[in-house]
Amino acid sequence: MQKFRFYSIFLILFFIFVPLSVIASARMSKQLDHGRALVDDVAFQVLEIINTPGLTDSQVKQKFRELIIAKFAVDPIIKFVLGKHNQTMTPEQKEVFVRCFKNMLVGAYASNFKDYKSAKFRIVSIKKKTDTLLQVTGKISDQGKADILMIWEVAIVDEQYKIRDISVDGVSILQILRAQTQASISEKGLKSFLLNYKERYWELL
Repeated sequence: MQKFRFYSIFLILFFIFVPLSVIASARMSKQLDHGRALVDDVAFQVLEIINTPGLTDSQVKQKFRELIIAKFAVDPIIKFVLGKHNQTMTPEQKEVFVRCFKNMLVGAYASNFKDYKSAKFRIVSIKKKTDTLLQVTGKISDQGKADILMIWEVAIVDEQYKIRDISVDGVSILQILRAQTQASISEKGLKSFLLNYKERYWELL
């Protein structure tokens, strides 16, 4: 009788937890597929932009702007970069910073990626860091040059997949932007920082 009860309990637990684990595994597999597809798509579009003949610098930057707005987690990135200042800025100050930050980000990526025209990108691994963050590791290979390791952080927000950060050879672009912004605000004060920021990045040059 006890043996029968044991097997009954075992079967009940088996049919409860095994389907749950299968569902969880399928969900994670789907998330990893989405993350891989996003990074592949962004890398493909970057190479396509910088290899399109006849584009002016202004046209290249405009295409990068469209790509960043569509594929990057811009709002969470801005909140992280600003830190505590995100809560203390007035709406007018926030509007200035957001516009200038987007222009700065576009210019930085357009400038940094222009040297990879003949390069090839491939994903070498992907893993789940948290419930809402994936890590995609890739390599840029260019003839006659050492491979460059790139780690992409993909954020999952409301079932949408967006690039949160890119690290190149272990250096996080997001962390650099945060450190530079925080240091500049501390040194100049928020008003002076925004005035200087507006002078440099208000227009996408």
